[in-house]
Amino acid sequence: MNSKSLQVLVSVACLTLVGIPITSGPVRAVILATSTGATESVNPLTGAVTPYNNNTSVVFGDIALSDANVLYGISFGQTTTNLYTISSTLSTAPTLIGSTGTTSTQNLNGLGFDGSGNLFATGASNFYSLNKLTGLATQVGSSITNFTSSGDIAFELNKNLFYAVSQPATGNSVLYSIATNGTAIQIGSNLGFTNVYGLAFDKGLLYGYSATGQELTINQATGAAAFKLNITGTQAANTSSTINIYGSANNNSESVPEPFSIIGTLFGGIAAFYMKKKLKATAN
Repeated sequence: MNSKSLQVLVSVACLTLVGIPITSGPVRAVILATSTGATESVNPLTGAVTPYNNNTSVVFGDIALSDANVLYGISFGQTTTNLYTISSTLSTAPTLIGSTGTTSTQNLNGLGFDGSGNLFATGASNFYSLNKLTGLATQVGSSITNFTSSGDIAFELNKNLFYAVSQPATGNSVLYSIATNGTAIQIGSNLGFTNVYGLAFDKGLLYGYSATGQELTINQATGAAAFKLNITGTQAANTSSTINIYGSANNNSESVPEPFSIIGTLFGGIAAFYMKKKLKATAN
């Protein structure tokens, strides 16, 4: 290892320390739920969209992908909100699991899995656990102050919590963290964008998706969002002003390395290298 290599390793460690994710490995497609009922796969790096399931018999307020790659969805616009599974086979109708026991006035519209495979949801100002076998929703904790569920939740494994978006009656969407016991904290003042209905993680980055097809990157520490690109495709792109993104999903099996664990590994390797070099020089 020369001095230039050492500088590179130190630079990587410093980037990690200040919270800049190190991205590696294949990109995981994000699945989008649209206002037509169709679901689409989008590449978060390019915004390119391909069909996931173009069946439109049920419109979904949000979707969630399990670690077994089973896609679940909660219905939107029905008198009673129902839980479904959604096939990746084109044109296949969704399979009804059962009623959540909530009504349209409770507006269940956010869905996500935690790291243990438990299914949770948000609706209005409440947080729920859902039975994957029956669909029944049970409220967790008290109602969340100043929170009106915008349409999605996304789980971060390392912090063991969900991120959720609230949409006030006026103004921009606001980021919240919600623990699995229902404890919620507002993060920052607002995202700087309105009607952010989708959230998904990839390579440690939290992405947001607005109703009109904007892909955003979201800072989990400050609650601010930055525009990344416009979604391009027949269903998810809001080219006709009639098709909107209602939610998004990808599985949360990827764990984001903690900054100090990465730094420890890097500098441990550097120390071992120079100790070996020193011992070799002494032996000579």
